[in-house]
Amino acid sequence: MAELNQDTTVYAGFYRRYAALTPEITLFLFLSYIWLLISPASHLEYLYLMNAESELLSEHEKILSILYNVASGLIFIFYYSFMLSRSGATYGKKILGIKVVSSVDGEYIGFGRAFLRYIGFIISCMLLFLPLIIQPFTKRKQALHDKTSKTVVIDEEGRTGWVTFLVFIAFFASFGLYVYQIVSTAEGRKALEAIEANIAYLEQAQEANNAAGIDQQVENNQPIVNEIIEITEDVS
Repeated sequence: MAELNQDTTVYAGFYRRYAALTPEITLFLFLSYIWLLISPASHLEYLYLMNAESELLSEHEKILSILYNVASGLIFIFYYSFMLSRSGATYGKKILGIKVVSSVDGEYIGFGRAFLRYIGFIISCMLLFLPLIIQPFTKRKQALHDKTSKTVVIDEEGRTGWVTFLVFIAFFASFGLYVYQIVSTAEGRKALEAIEANIAYLEQAQEANNAAGIDQQVENNQPIVNEIIEITEDVS
């Protein structure tokens, strides 16, 4: 690729960049929906394991839940890193006509750099998305993970806003279909009820722990309180 021309390069905007994530998410939801139709009990078991807190899971279920989430994360992060190192774009970015390139020379970045860039994106999400929000206000429309990895996202195709809009519609439609299928099945309602019961149990456990902590604190401070009472009586 040619070196970036600061005067003519068009950088991808906020909505287009994050709309580019939705085709892969939409595909994932569609495959999950197919899995839900074929084997609802199996799918909803995993859904429950992914959402339930570990206090109510057996050791086997804890391991299964961890492996499921780790495997899903690794598959996506390796896909992301491979595609960026090969062509500068995932399929979602290709649909939106944008690419990730080096901010120094405009070349595609390597696999390791793309991997670290995605780790930076995950950290930004964990920080309440604040490092992502700064992106529209920077000169080259760079989020924090762009700056740390020395990358920019360029708009090569100049697609219209209708493309972004249609991508979002496809995402919300598939997500709505997926949720509807869950709540409309007996297995789905059972899984959701189990999750709600789990949340209620954890809230009760937390309240009990808080109450026990207060009682323990009062018990620990009781000798000091008694001494203060004795001193007050002596002064009186």
